[in-house]
Amino acid sequence: MGTASSKSESDVIISSSTALETTLTDANRSSSVNNSACPYKDPGNDKSKKGGGFMGCPVQHNKKNKNGITKYNEEEKQKKEALSYKNVYSQDISQVNNMPSQANQLPAPQQEEELSTERIPSTIPKIDGKDKWVYPSPQMFYNALVRKNKLDDDTTEEDMESVVALHNNMNERTWKQVLEWEKISGYNENCRLLKFMGRPSELSPKARLKHYLLGHPLPFDRHDWTIVREDGMKVRYVIDYYHDDTKSSEEEGSGMPSLTDKVESLLVDVRPAIDSPLEFYQRAIALPYALYLSKEKTELEILPLRPSPTLETQVEESQNVWENVINSKTTVEGQLPGEFKITKEEAKELAIHFGIALQECEASQNKVSNCHSDMECQQAALDVLQCYGKLWCPLQHKALLKSLNDTSEEGKFEAALDHLNMCVISTQSRMGEARIEYPTVWEKVPHIKED
Repeated sequence: MGTASSKSESDVIISSSTALETTLTDANRSSSVNNSACPYKDPGNDKSKKGGGFMGCPVQHNKKNKNGITKYNEEEKQKKEALSYKNVYSQDISQVNNMPSQANQLPAPQQEEELSTERIPSTIPKIDGKDKWVYPSPQMFYNALVRKNKLDDDTTEEDMESVVALHNNMNERTWKQVLEWEKISGYNENCRLLKFMGRPSELSPKARLKHYLLGHPLPFDRHDWTIVREDGMKVRYVIDYYHDDTKSSEEEGSGMPSLTDKVESLLVDVRPAIDSPLEFYQRAIALPYALYLSKEKTELEILPLRPSPTLETQVEESQNVWENVINSKTTVEGQLPGEFKITKEEAKELAIHFGIALQECEASQNKVSNCHSDMECQQAALDVLQCYGKLWCPLQHKALLKSLNDTSEEGKFEAALDHLNMCVISTQSRMGEARIEYPTVWEKVPHIKED
């Protein structure tokens, strides 16, 4: 998408803030063979090759070391298997997150522009230590926004490449800070990311203190990352993300950072959660020593508790972003987002499209009126849907035709057909509203038959 690369980072960073929780977890639903309920895959386990079942997970939640930290023990595996199940499209569903195990790369029902389905690998190692986590494509990111009802006038399809680039850059920077903390804590950098959780609507204790007692802006997002150290210890990190609009670059292309670019307007506060006395020691003793006494230089970014003069002016804006996060309502995947008021120009365009469809699809519509058997009527209805879809929803129609020859993913055709159907229904609904709101517009368009 050429238009996205010309945008500045300030154009998209705040508009995408509530979307940034959709990262590594959503992007890797299809990364494990046979929908393993655990991030670890043992290639030597023959059970994983039979019947699409789950393997036992080696994460033992009741095992703790002397520091009170849960250990990841690959030798003690749960033996209980959980069967996978399928949704209405015959797609395998993961019992970890109740989402399709294959990544959704189909255009959303109301999507108008084609988005890239290319995914790029991160530098963050997965739990097996061999593979890397893979970032979502712009299409996957857009679908996640639709599913969570977080699309608005400030987040458009043409912004997706820029949003994903900033999202990936932010995660790479977070991982770099996690590694710096591991070095300060006396561990090596051979840790791996076990799991990730976006918690944008929950303020961390530190963020709450900074805002309510010291007048600091609120973070626009919060993540919790759980890593596994080389000795098997699991450690949770808390990350607060802030945005300083005064540091946003307005240069052309600044909204498309690489994985390693430093985005100055993004402020990342990474620290281990105080889940045991060891983490308290690391934050209270090890950190000050590394910053002020150690001869080895650390690249850890430490954000001050008090806001800078420029951040003090952005408190109200951060509160507005926070309110938007709290008020956003999650919808079921596939549910159509809320409608917007129809303008007169849009009504004219809808009327023209409707008139063309009456002509182009008249033969298909007659088949529905004259069909007799159930099979004949079903085929006629499908013909009408494809005719309307080709005219009104070209992107979804193209995806449907493409899915006919795609045997790599079970249920993809059914899902594509449902997306096309929802797009046609939504367009018909808009046309009905437009005809009621602007009846004189529709009277002037040829080929419109009165009811």
